[in-house]
Amino acid sequence: MIRYFYSVLLFLLGSTLIVNAQQIGTWQSHTAKSTVSLIVSDKDDRIWSATEGGLFVIDGQEIVDQFTPAEGMYRVSPSAMVYDEIRHRIWLGYPDGTFEYFDIENRRFRIIRDIARAEQYTPRGINTMLMKSDILYIATDFGIVIYNTSNMNTSETYFNLGEFTAGTRVQDIIFSGNQLYAATPVGIAMGDMENDNLEDPSAWVNYTASSGLSSENISKLGIHNGQVYAASEATFILDNDTWTTTDIFDSERVIDFSSTPEGDDLIGVTETVIYVLSNTIQRIEPDDGAHFNTALFQSETDQLYLGTINLGLGIIEDGQVTNLHYIMPPGPYLNYFMGLNFDGETIISGSSTRPGQAPPLPFATTGYYLYRDGNWESYNIETNEVLRQRNFNSAFTSAYTDDYYFFGSWGQGIARHHKESNDIQVFNAQNSPLTGITGGSNFVVVPGISTDRDGDLWIVSWQFEQGNPLFRYTPETEEWVSYPRSSQVQASHTYFNLKVDTFDQKWITLRSITEEGRGLLVLRTDGESIEESVRLSEGNGNIPSDGVNALVQDKRGEMWVGTDRGVVRFPFPDRVVIGNAADRQGSRLINADTTSGSAFLLTTIKATSIAVNAANEKWIGTEGDGLWLISEEGGRHRVKLHFTTENSPLISNNIISLAVDDETGDVFIATDQGLITYTDVTRGGEPEMAGLFIYPNPFSYQDNDERIVIDKLSERATVSIVGIDGRLVNRMETFGGRVEWNARDHNGNRVPTGVYMVIAVDEEDGSRGSGKVVIVR
Repeated sequence: MIRYFYSVLLFLLGSTLIVNAQQIGTWQSHTAKSTVSLIVSDKDDRIWSATEGGLFVIDGQEIVDQFTPAEGMYRVSPSAMVYDEIRHRIWLGYPDGTFEYFDIENRRFRIIRDIARAEQYTPRGINTMLMKSDILYIATDFGIVIYNTSNMNTSETYFNLGEFTAGTRVQDIIFSGNQLYAATPVGIAMGDMENDNLEDPSAWVNYTASSGLSSENISKLGIHNGQVYAASEATFILDNDTWTTTDIFDSERVIDFSSTPEGDDLIGVTETVIYVLSNTIQRIEPDDGAHFNTALFQSETDQLYLGTINLGLGIIEDGQVTNLHYIMPPGPYLNYFMGLNFDGETIISGSSTRPGQAPPLPFATTGYYLYRDGNWESYNIETNEVLRQRNFNSAFTSAYTDDYYFFGSWGQGIARHHKESNDIQVFNAQNSPLTGITGGSNFVVVPGISTDRDGDLWIVSWQFEQGNPLFRYTPETEEWVSYPRSSQVQASHTYFNLKVDTFDQKWITLRSITEEGRGLLVLRTDGESIEESVRLSEGNGNIPSDGVNALVQDKRGEMWVGTDRGVVRFPFPDRVVIGNAADRQGSRLINADTTSGSAFLLTTIKATSIAVNAANEKWIGTEGDGLWLISEEGGRHRVKLHFTTENSPLISNNIISLAVDDETGDVFIATDQGLITYTDVTRGGEPEMAGLFIYPNPFSYQDNDERIVIDKLSERATVSIVGIDGRLVNRMETFGGRVEWNARDHNGNRVPTGVYMVIAVDEEDGSRGSGKVVIVR
């Protein structure tokens, strides 16, 4: 009977496409894996590299696996990693005290929060892990945790390492025979594992300055032929309970040690040189610009693996530096993204950290990205000769016109990138009217750029002194026009971010010289002069905070403003400058949930970025509170989604920038830990409706999360769900080209097994689209 029933349903479906298409609500990470900080080898001689963008695995010379939070990993940048040979697992530790293991055979992560939940000490970060049999030794910010992997329980914690203060940070640990050595900021502690009570402080021996450690802040430990090495400002060797300095590493500071399991070989890692201690000392100093983090020697394959800051994983075969080559997964150059913009099918972004801050790298590679045709293109002084000659770096704002991409920088002006030819021109104080941060300075900061409806580029120059802070550039004629400061702005205020609305008004955020928020300026220009302007603030405009961080215009023309204390919107932005006082009052988001304790939404968040999707819903990024999706219901607003690191693969709760691809529904989310995308239900509408694309189809309540996606809709349509008997089951008003139905009727009840017609009618021209879906209870 069941087989017969399915046959009937499939016959009734006719030509309807039956698929399980890509899932709405999926995540994909776009993280850089150029900085390799940890390396381990498993029993199959595969190499696992932990990076600032997650894990990647190589087998021979081929990348065979990659992991990020989108694949179940807890975070992208582990602080500790070790291989468990007994259970074939990779253990990872993190700076917040969370640790996890990846079961290689079952391809599954399991998160453990025992340390993260500990309340006796803060911070609780994990710095190093060691495996000995089935015991995991974890060096933390408050001592050493002993974790039994057979019963998955913490058996002991060593808080008191001899005479050191209880809860002293342990930065590294190693074994030498039965002795456990712990590196701390105040010296080294040694405990004999034959002692049954290492929780007793008297069971530990302490080494400090009196033992020869002239630099007591010990960061790393190593072992070679039974001799213990310690790295600090200098490098020390333990000899008969006394530490003496050694010049084996040519007085260079050792960043990391790596010993083979038997201790026959020791790798000393410095920033630019690798030392291999075996029967002899080999000094490896590549001339390719590599900067090192860590290393691993795999004696079985006689290969040396080098973790670099900037080039991924280096591999030296047969000990010959001439055989050195690098492996790095494709992706962006760095994990820094600012000023995301979406142009058709291309994402553009600056690749800087917070404006004015250099990344923790020994080189200035903060340029910009283009993501097109599924590939990342990185432009910086390492990859492009024009940018190298102009020393262009620290790009953090972006805009585009018909022919060009533009990137504003912190100190180097603007880069203009031709879309087709990839030709690059840099505009600065020497070849354009752009002015520096002070009079006569060539340090040109461009924190705001935006395009108007005529294709002109508007530019804000951040200045400490009086001058012309606003510019218009016409790409077709190469014409520049500069505009004086508005009379509404105090002498101590500077222009910062910029958004040109569809009425050609310029919305400009204001800051003090020390970058404190000073409200918002809205002005109109006439030719080469400022026509009118008004300054909005907490006291004049109902802005929740003078700290304005985000500006966006939605699909109805409203201006949305994100501040340090929530979000406000201006329903009639064309009236803000020329209207009366009531016209320039911002409106808080009225809460559609009348059972809530607050009449307004998002009044306590720090909104850092806002993006609008095809249904005119607002994605709102925050500092510390993740990502929100807000929908509107009759002038009121409702929280549709709220993603954090706790309930989603979101890399970080600190959102820097957002952009939406209306065609696919992908939301690009730049965080302080990298970039990730989320596939939203909503996307742009179809110009003409015909056969609707409905999936999963057939749908089963048992096998799915009660979400049926109806795709290929027009921009605005009414969708009706009709039973085979002609009875109306449910009806929805839709915005954008895709909507989801929860497979319930208008009373909220699950519908019976059967075939259902889906009929969509365009609200403007009455055109129709249709499809069928099978539902199985």
